[in-house]
Amino acid sequence: MTMRPPAAAAAVAVPHSPISTPTLYTSSDVKCNAALSTALIHLVNHAFSTSHSSTAGSTAKWDLGIPRFADTRELHAMLSDERSVVAVLFDDGDAEPHGSGNGSGNTREDSSLSPRKPIACAAAVPWTGGWRRPATSSSSSSSPPERGWELKTVCVLAEPAYTRRGLAVQLLACLETHLVAVERAAGGEIRTIQKQQQQQQQRSKGEKEDEDEEGIVALWIQAVECLNGVYWRKRGFRDIRRSVEGAGTWGCEEGAFEIVVLRRDVRFTVDGEGEREREREHRA
Repeated sequence: MTMRPPAAAAAVAVPHSPISTPTLYTSSDVKCNAALSTALIHLVNHAFSTSHSSTAGSTAKWDLGIPRFADTRELHAMLSDERSVVAVLFDDGDAEPHGSGNGSGNTREDSSLSPRKPIACAAAVPWTGGWRRPATSSSSSSSPPERGWELKTVCVLAEPAYTRRGLAVQLLACLETHLVAVERAAGGEIRTIQKQQQQQQQRSKGEKEDEDEEGIVALWIQAVECLNGVYWRKRGFRDIRRSVEGAGTWGCEEGAFEIVVLRRDVRFTVDGEGEREREREHRA
């Protein structure tokens, strides 16, 4: 389940803390760093509780006593696939972190240092189909298998110093850049987008034919509609499917709510020349 950053309270003059640039941690980085793992579950659990404190637009009531992660083992289970990554922002006013990340996989801990406070995070894990549906189609199904990456635990610490600063957007941009690089290096889910039709149209107009191949990184979100469905649609995600759930699901204590599965395709040219255009579209 994915949480959106909480809405800020009424405008108050609050000094802005210095925030780090996004640090990218691999699954192994997180699992080998006990201090970071503990700090992350505290951040996510706090954000989870805050986001579920409002039930506007829904009959659902949430059990705020159920944490998103009961312990670090549950966090590590979410990151069980070694391709999983977590982007983290820290308050740079605190001490240096126990370990380094950026996807190196070589995290070393130093017990003499207190970890910096993580104030925002977002994870990307291989998409497995989401709630009640596997990513691979059965042999009798005509639907193609779903591929891509699921964005999870997208959250910002609900304190005035960190809200309304675009921190979640920074993390998502970091993850997108990484995932595009991964897909491009691996050949990705590469296809030519309507290549023959496009070339035919270009020939008929006397234009130079575009030979560039295009790849796609599919980003997936599972969200509670009444809490953050609108937030993700504003960021370019489109509805794929939804279901109505009730008590006993995702911490719901009473009533009903909708789980929505959303998707956004990040397109890139195989040779990398289209990366700048993708970045411009993201900033827009």
